Amino acid sequence: LMSILCMNAVLDSSTELDQVETLVLVVLAQYADDDGGNCWPSQQTIAAKARVTPRGVRNVLSRLTARGLISVVAEPTAKRSARYQIHLERFARSAHDRASR
Repeated sequence: LMSILCMNAVLDSSTELDQVETLVLVVLAQYADDDGGNCWPSQQTIAAKARVTPRGVRNVLSRLTARGLISVVAEPTAKRSARYQIHLERFARSAHDRASR
């Protein structure tokens, strides 16, 4: 799956994010559906595509989760990666706030 809508939502509000956070979110969005869900790339895949170390990915995912931008909806198992939800409503709100300034 690849959601251009999801990627645009992330990129349109990227001023609130540092560069690595933006790259990680774009990679997640690349695997998400239009609602920001059904997203389960491995941390290795995220690291390779975002050009960050796996530890860097874990740190960014933790920060994004703490800020309420993403959540883990299914923990990883031995056979599958974690499944993530990108909270697009947070991005739509921030993009709207900037537009109204």
